[in-house]
Amino acid sequence: MHDNLADVKSVEDLVEEGAYRACKDVAINRAKNFEENGVYINPGKISKIIRKEFPYSEMPREKSRARNFYTAAVCNMVTELISRAITQNAIERP
Repeated sequence: MHDNLADVKSVEDLVEEGAYRACKDVAINRAKNFEENGVYINPGKISKIIRKEFPYSEMPREKSRARNFYTAAVCNMVTELISRAITQNAIERP
């Protein structure tokens, strides 16, 4: 987890913020691809979904393991939701 923020923000806030940033990074790095294919990624919506679905109960107690778990879980969840958005867009396009 973000050690410098762990005492300032709730885990839920950190998850939502991390998901939002990860989603924005993907959207920025793939903007041309998304634009060419008519795909729109909504980082706010995705981060709220991840905040609700994050496996909080599975997070390890030890700091370095918790940080690794947090990073991997957020990245995997962002990837999954963006993949679904892309797939859904491909299905809906004429």
